[in-house]
Amino acid sequence: MKKLWFSLLMVCSACTNAPKISSFFHDGNSFGMQSITQNAPPMTTVSMLLPLSGKHQQVGLSMQNGALMALRKNEDSPVKLLFFDTKGTSEGAVEAYRWANAQNTDIVLGPVFSAEVSALSDSANGILSYTSDSTVLTEKKASMAVLISDQVEQMVRYACEMGQLRLGAIGPESKVGEIVMNTLDKAVQKCPGMSLQKFALYGEKDENMTPAVLKILPPIIDSKKKDLTPEEQEILATPMQERVEFDNLFVFEEGIRLSQLMAILAFYDVTPDIIPIYTLASVKTLKDKMLNGVYFMDLPEQTGKNFDREYQQIFGSRPPQLASLSYDSVDWIAQKANVGVVHLTDLQLSDAFYGSDGLIRLNQDGTNNRAMRLVQKKNRSVIEVKPAPVEFESSEQPMDFWFTPTMQSTDLTSEPPLMSPVSPEVFE
Repeated sequence: MKKLWFSLLMVCSACTNAPKISSFFHDGNSFGMQSITQNAPPMTTVSMLLPLSGKHQQVGLSMQNGALMALRKNEDSPVKLLFFDTKGTSEGAVEAYRWANAQNTDIVLGPVFSAEVSALSDSANGILSYTSDSTVLTEKKASMAVLISDQVEQMVRYACEMGQLRLGAIGPESKVGEIVMNTLDKAVQKCPGMSLQKFALYGEKDENMTPAVLKILPPIIDSKKKDLTPEEQEILATPMQERVEFDNLFVFEEGIRLSQLMAILAFYDVTPDIIPIYTLASVKTLKDKMLNGVYFMDLPEQTGKNFDREYQQIFGSRPPQLASLSYDSVDWIAQKANVGVVHLTDLQLSDAFYGSDGLIRLNQDGTNNRAMRLVQKKNRSVIEVKPAPVEFESSEQPMDFWFTPTMQSTDLTSEPPLMSPVSPEVFE
């Protein structure tokens, strides 16, 4: 099957220094030049900017595979799909973008990384990228990725619904940290009585995070100290958890550093509701004993399974991160192309789209909203605390929240869940 897909690639170069361009479109039966009849809708030209070479080549190739799967699904759609190699660099993205515009492109898909998107000028017809960095998005530069800002917003809404109005935050002083803190500041203002009580930042490369943790905790009194004052004795008599000034702690960390932070908090007998941002539930997360009880935003339970299965049948491996995003974006455009040429604004003004990653709505400022559920880790399973919404509320609707909580346990020990469509390298 792999040989069949590779045989469909038609690669050409305009000149020696031109990036490779691969063009794919249909006549209804095979890949090739589509004949346009008088009554057929006009062709929509889609240019994808992906890292097809360099250190992120595997990411780019998997996304190319996802796009081809979507094109095959919509074989009668009048879409011409072009691929341009960004090499995973800002310079490469600018060059690929220049070549894409030379092809009379109607909509640009990609690039993948924040720095690449930032390096591009706004396109007249719009760019739909795959970065989760909301700070580089504009009206003409949107994103399909699960945005960190959207995760924060949804978690704040849940905390407000549950009456947990005192928030804390801790994480590295980084681009992710900037997004989390800015979003928190805006989100808490939408909930009456909510406030960000404590926050602390540490260096991205700091090995010892204890000093930052101590900044958000009440005074630590040594019980072995001689001549304790009455005030110190009173402090020691009150459990640490009762003296902590926040109910929920937003942690913008992942992997081993998230586990380290959890261990430090446990050492000081602090057990607030922990809310990691930028970390959706995964097999690795579920195996980490330190993260037991932690809350996560996650995609709906059945999300991606059909795409996952089909990708593996065709390419012989599970799809890596981001492949489903390219599939959904091409699928969405191909469906809308049946009634006319598609530009970014057509997607932003349309109804929400239900793809392999669930429900998504593009906003006119370049951001998006994802229908995500809230889950809590219990041993090696997750319990669904709040299901994903089946439709989006109006962006003008006040913060009155979605659903009543459920407690549905999902065992993820035998079958790995879909990998998050958030790239850990998006902020390179």
